[in-house]
This record gives sequence, structure tokens and C-alpha cells, in this order.
Amino acid sequence: MAKVKWGIISSAQIAIDQVIPAIKSSHNGEVYAISSGSGKEKDVAKQFSIPNTYDDHEKLLDDPEIDAVYIPLPNSLHKEWCVKAARKGKHILCEKPIALSENQLFDIIQACEENHVYFMEAYMYRFHSQHKLVKEMLEEGKIGDILSIHSVFHFTIDQPKKDIRMQAELGGGVTYDIGGYSVNVINYLLDSSPSTVYATALYEDVDTKITAVLEYENQITATIDSSFYGPMLHAYKIIGTKGVIEVPYAFRPDLNDDDGVIIIRNQTEEILHVKEKQYVNEVEHFAEVIQGKAVLDYTPSEVHRTLKTLEAIQQSAIKKRQVIL
Repeated sequence: MAKVKWGIISSAQIAIDQVIPAIKSSHNGEVYAISSGSGKEKDVAKQFSIPNTYDDHEKLLDDPEIDAVYIPLPNSLHKEWCVKAARKGKHILCEKPIALSENQLFDIIQACEENHVYFMEAYMYRFHSQHKLVKEMLEEGKIGDILSIHSVFHFTIDQPKKDIRMQAELGGGVTYDIGGYSVNVINYLLDSSPSTVYATALYEDVDTKITAVLEYENQITATIDSSFYGPMLHAYKIIGTKGVIEVPYAFRPDLNDDDGVIIIRNQTEEILHVKEKQYVNEVEHFAEVIQGKAVLDYTPSEVHRTLKTLEAIQQSAIKKRQVIL
């Protein structure tokens, strides 16, 4: 199969800064078109030499040449445009969270199944292999039995009044934004969902700080801690009966020259470096799935598991009580 032809739905900054450059750097994809409702599509197309522009997302979906779309619209619009894209026969890479409720996710899954297209939620960090190495170490008993996992992700929103992540009507809030990374990685490393959740939060128009304690099987405890207030910090630590594993550049190794670092402390200290471009890996993997050369490494069942956990965290924070999943 020839290169996958991508359509970019929106001129969002994440598309400009990360995903469009990643597709252009990939070996199996090309940016074929971009659409925008803000009138910026021609400027972005000129910047990246994108051959086709549309001033309406529907027009882009009607282009028969496009194989897949990347959707970085506000969270509240993800379900609508994922379903529309599926019905037009387009494969879908959608920014996280792909849905804001289980019902929304089920609608997306149904539309994709009925129209025989793939979808993937764009948790790009999953495509940096530092995490697979950590999981392998845990399975090998490198630090003994797991006792607890602690994950943090913080950064400061500089202009909150202009940021869609601070707008409730657009599906904003820290839990579904960066809190989702911690939930996703913990569920991935344990290959499980928590049995109970207890969370507390700070609120402005949306939740701006979230702290949660999650209980898993085998008496494993996990914590997540995220806010829109602190310095850029994205890391997790796994404590076992025989040692500790730390990943200090967990979710944005691109801010560390693409260098993922794994620190293992048991009898001695060992430091591993894994240098990869996670956004390029992400789009190349999804293109390989579309081409029939690979199976999805991040599956719809994992998307559901993360979303269900996030919903429980929000419910716990609002009701100020423990939630049983």
C-alpha cells in the first residue's frame, strides 16, 4: 500500500507543533489536507507544504483521497467528529480523551465497527519504548513484588482565560487532560483496573488540581497527582519489595531531547537511556495498522479502561467519597 494520506481536522497548536511534523517525518504517511473553521488552514498549509485546504471539516471528510484523519479539536467535539469521520470511512487518530463518557465511547466504537475503520486515542507517550522496558522489568521481578506506583504530571497554564482546557463547556479540566496520562500508564503497567478510587480536587470553572488514591488487586496502591499550577513535571515511581524504578521524563521525553530515562535501584543503581521520537512512532504505528502490517498496540479495551477510571475519579472528587468500580 502507498503512504497513508492524512487529513488534519483543525489548526490546533498540538497539530502544528507535533503531529504534522511527525507525519511529515514518518516513512509511511503524508499530510494530504487540512481543514479549519478559524481561517488558519491556508497559513498552516503554506508553512508545511500541505497541498489541499478546506474551510469546513465536512468538506475534508468528503475527500475520497484521504485515508485517515487526525482530530485535535476541543474534547467536547471529539465524539461528534469521530463518528462523522467513521461514517465517511476514515480511520481516526483522535487526541485524548477521545470521549468524555462511556456512552460517547460506545458510540465511537459502534460507528468504527459498522464502517470497518480503526480508531486510536492519541496517548503518544505509549509509543516511547521506555514504558515497555519498565513493564518487562516488572514482569521479570526486577524490583520484586510491586507495592505502590506514584505518578505526577503538572504544568502551569499561562493564560487561563484563553485556554480551552479551562472551559467546562469544551470538556476542559485537569483530570481528563494530564491526569489521564497517570491513569493510563498505571493501568498499563499493572494490566488492570483499580477496584476502588478516592479523589480530591480543586475547582475553578473546571477541576484544576486532582489527587487520587487507587487500589488494585494484590494490595497494590497507586496515586496520581496533577495540576495546572506547578512547574513542568511528568514522572512516575514504582516501589517494589526489592527495589525502585523511576521514570523522570515519563510523558514528554521530547522536552528532554527525546531521551527517556529509566533509573533502577535495587542492590545497585542502573540508569538506562532510550532515545526515540514518540510522535513519529505513534503515527507510523497507526499507519502500519491501516496498511495491514500491524495490530493496534493501544486497543479500544484499554481506552475504555482508562475512561472508566477517569469517570470514577471525577465522581469521587465531586461526591467526596470512595467509589467502587
